[in-house]
Formats: sequence, C-alpha cells, structure tokens
Amino acid sequence: MLEKIRNLQTWKKQRLIITLIVYLLVSTVYLYFTCAYLLKDNLNAETRWNNTLTMNDDLIPTTTAYGKTAGAAFVKTGTYLENISNIDIKNNSFSAVMVVWFKWTGHKNLDMADNFRIYKSVITNKSLLADEHIGNVNYQKVRINFTETHNYTTPRFPLESHQLHIYIEPTYRCDQVVLTLDKKNSTINSGLSVSGFDVIKHAVAITPIEYSNSQGDPQLENVAKAENISSPKLMTTEMFTGLVLVRNSYGIYLKCFIALFATIIWVLITLYLASVHEVDPLGMIPGAFFGAVSNILVGANLLPDALETGLVEFVNIWGIGNILACAIMIISINSIRNRFDAVGFAGIYGRIMFATACVVISIGNVLLPLVCVID
Repeated sequence: MLEKIRNLQTWKKQRLIITLIVYLLVSTVYLYFTCAYLLKDNLNAETRWNNTLTMNDDLIPTTTAYGKTAGAAFVKTGTYLENISNIDIKNNSFSAVMVVWFKWTGHKNLDMADNFRIYKSVITNKSLLADEHIGNVNYQKVRINFTETHNYTTPRFPLESHQLHIYIEPTYRCDQVVLTLDKKNSTINSGLSVSGFDVIKHAVAITPIEYSNSQGDPQLENVAKAENISSPKLMTTEMFTGLVLVRNSYGIYLKCFIALFATIIWVLITLYLASVHEVDPLGMIPGAFFGAVSNILVGANLLPDALETGLVEFVNIWGIGNILACAIMIISINSIRNRFDAVGFAGIYGRIMFATACVVISIGNVLLPLVCVID
C-alpha cells in the first residue's frame, strides 16, 4: 500500500493528504473542546461537594455566640436516611424517607417535631416516633416522607453523578434554637439502593443561614430599634444531609445511543462497499442520516426541558458529523472513479479513508463517555 501511495500522481497525493488533514483536524478540535468541557464538569463535582459542606462556616461563631447570649436552646440533631426513590431527572425531583431526631436540655415548652421544614420540599407524611422528657432532657424523633425539588446537573447525562442535598431548618430563629450536629449517630440505611445509581458518599453538617432581611419579624425589628440597627437580618441554622450518586451501569447510555451506533456502522459499511466493491451506495445515506437525527429524541425525552449542553448533544453531533463525513468521502470516491476515470486511486483513497474513519470514530466514542466517569 505504501509503495502504491508513493507512486501516485501529485494531484492524487494532494487530494488524499488534504482530505485526511481536514478530517483529522476537525475531529481533533471537536473532541478536544467537548472532552475538556465534560472533564471539567466531572472534576468540578468534587469542588461543589466540598463547598457545600463548608458553606457559611464563617457564620458559625456568630450564630453560636448569638444563641448563647439570647439563652437559646442548643438542639443536637441527627438524621437516618431510610430510602431514596423516584429519582425524576426530567421533572427535577426526588422522594425520600428519613428519620430525624432532636435532643436538648431545658426549654420543655420547645416542640421541634412540629416546627421544622425541609428546604424546597413538600412533606407528604410525618409520624412521631418518640416524644420523651426525662428530667431536664428532652427528645423527639419523627419519620418523614417528602418530595424535594432538585435541579439536577445534566452535562454528563447519562453517565453523570448527582449530589442530593437535604436541608432541615427549624422555624425558630437562632436566638431561640441553635442546631448542633449529632454526627456520630447520623447515617444512612446500609441497604439503601437507588435504581440506576450507587451511593458513594454521605455527609452531614450544620449550616448557618443569614437571610437578607428580617422577613417582617416584629421581635427582630424591636431588637434592631433597641440596638440602633437599621437593617435587622433573620438568622437560623440548618441540618444538612447529603448524598453523592453515580451511575452504576452503561444501560441508559446504550439506550440513548444504540440506534446512533448502529447507523454509524451502517454508514461505514456503505463506505467500505464504495471503496472495495466499486458500487455507489450513496442512496443509502439519507435513511441513515434520518435515523441518526431521530435518535436525538431518545436522550432528549429523558431530560428536563431546560437542558444543559453536554454528552447527549456531543455524542449525537459526533455521530451526525461522521455520517456526513462518510457521505462526502463516498461522493469523492465516485468523483475520482467516474470523473477522472481513476479506478485504482479510488480504491486506495477509499480504503485509507475507511480505515481512518473507523479509528477516529472509535476513539471519539470511547473518549466522550470515558471523561465523564474518570475519578
């Protein structure tokens, strides 16, 4: 083959080299930017997780001091996550069952079981499991079923990871109640399983919250007047429970793209037929192209309407782009064979482009999902 290439006429060498350079250059540039984008999102997930755990840590001394000065109840709070169900990425929600407990000293009139909310959630069922007052120690435990609105990150869908954040916030201000963390006893069900995902991380933390105003609270406004503060702010503490989920298989990925992969293989077969068997299979390309475009709807139907650009688009664009590239190669082979009456060169040109396309397409279809799952 190398000897045949060396003996080619100048215009034939130029045509072959230019086609190779253009195809390889466009493919390389596309893969570089798309893989860099996906890899960055993958690596940033760890940063987002760490930032969540340390969010507003600088306010902890303030809320603690404020609570002590005001004589607030310091309530030790813990959670036990029993189950996560109905991970609904398209509709931005998930459902869960969780046990929450509160333990504090004094302040017997405090009712924590009925005075908390879960951020961005609707509690569908709440049952009181324990309500004990032994001496000066008070303890309440509740089991809650809730559905939370959650904005999933989808650039790496369907090979993505998700961070589920559950925030329990008391209705009391931090001059009345300050939550402290029962980290030792806070855990998740050892048998917890989420369909399609593995749980790889679990963490709990106490997060102080400072609202931008008083929300019209007259007690805060009276304190502000007494202390000559022009803009009083409402402050509370929250109990954070978080999970990190990762896809446990390539099942959804194959479901999204199996039709596209089959179409690409079909187009490569047509390129091979044009190169080796000297036939014109160009009429088969429109059907393959239509199948590739239709495949886009499979992944799109699994995602929210407000779709983040990511793996689904990149793989589909990669597939459609290579289908078009193969169609151009077939047109070029036909032109060489019929217009220039260079049957031998058409065969050499076609074989080289076929081998190149097989390698490039394979590399792209390995790299794009790989950068999404690199630890």
